[in-house]
Amino acid sequence: MDDDYSVEYDCGSSLGITNYCIHILSRLPTMPQAKFDELMKLAQDDLGLNPQNLETEMTLQEGCTDNTDNMCCSKCTVEGEEKFWSIDDRFNQCGEACMKPEDYDKFHIFEKNLLPADNTNTPCCDNGYCMYKQTTSHGPDGTSLSMTFDMYDK
Repeated sequence: MDDDYSVEYDCGSSLGITNYCIHILSRLPTMPQAKFDELMKLAQDDLGLNPQNLETEMTLQEGCTDNTDNMCCSKCTVEGEEKFWSIDDRFNQCGEACMKPEDYDKFHIFEKNLLPADNTNTPCCDNGYCMYKQTTSHGPDGTSLSMTFDMYDK
């Protein structure tokens, strides 16, 4: 595919039906949704690996890289929280956090580039920041002004 992504598959037959399992591999801990869609289109249209047109879904493969064990925000799991993100112009990094939408105005005061991650779970990688760096927190611990987020580099 290219230097960072590849497609592999395996198959098996049962009751005269051949089933394919498609694996899209990435050197990076995250993958932009657009790249996933491009590779799935290649696998389905060019290679014919989904003849029954089954639904596909990108899944997070946790524990595949050395420093992702402490990630907080690869997926927002607390009810009522949604993914937000921001590019830090000063340090050329991107951050992703899970927070309640009603807290947006409060945190936007401190983070001018803060945006909701509309229709994506990988907003930093979608914008070229795919290398997970660290998880960090800003603000006084245990207060409503504390925020934990994952940081990504290009």
